Amino acid sequence: MSSVLSSPRGSWGTMFAFVSLPVLGGFASAFITRDAVKGWYKTLSKPSWTPPNWLFGPAWTTLYTLMGVSSYIIYTTPTYTPAALPSTASDALALVKSAEPLALYALQLSLNFAWSPIMFGAKKVGAAGITIAALWTAIIATTRAFWKVNPTAGKLMLPYIAWVSYASALNGAIWWLNYGPGKPARNRKRSADGPVGGEPERARARLLSPERKE
Repeated sequence: MSSVLSSPRGSWGTMFAFVSLPVLGGFASAFITRDAVKGWYKTLSKPSWTPPNWLFGPAWTTLYTLMGVSSYIIYTTPTYTPAALPSTASDALALVKSAEPLALYALQLSLNFAWSPIMFGAKKVGAAGITIAALWTAIIATTRAFWKVNPTAGKLMLPYIAWVSYASALNGAIWWLNYGPGKPARNRKRSADGPVGGEPERARARLLSPERKE
């Protein structure tokens, strides 16, 4: 850590900024979806290996902190630092390649922030599954790019890969249990209406049924 702090780009303030970005973004995403987590999410059928809700906060805070430190390490150990503006095409290409790890990091972070509003805000479990699959792919690409620049930065991303792999399986299981093939069509209304099959709807259906009219 002392080596990255002694880098021309390194400082405690810069590290704080890199860590704060994912942590604050994660808090904002959780804040705007908190009502759905406490309400709609509880109505869904979930597998037995679903973690308790209280675990998500500490887990994500830890992971956001680790990825923030990892991105800071990459920022302070660039693969290419030109003394002046690139003067040749090869210099320009090298400069672009040096930005690739952090560009991939920004991509995966955007997908990360998008998942909760899609899953809990829009209540689109299937779309959330597609999003988290794209997120997992982006994390793998980011970790590989980080590892090439600084193995320590790559290692700090490994818990993130493990958790998102688990979360991807959980997302898929929730979709299957609630909206998968063979599930009653009324179950799919949970995506927009929350708990399904309310008593007023059932009573109205009985009144309008042909048997009732006879």
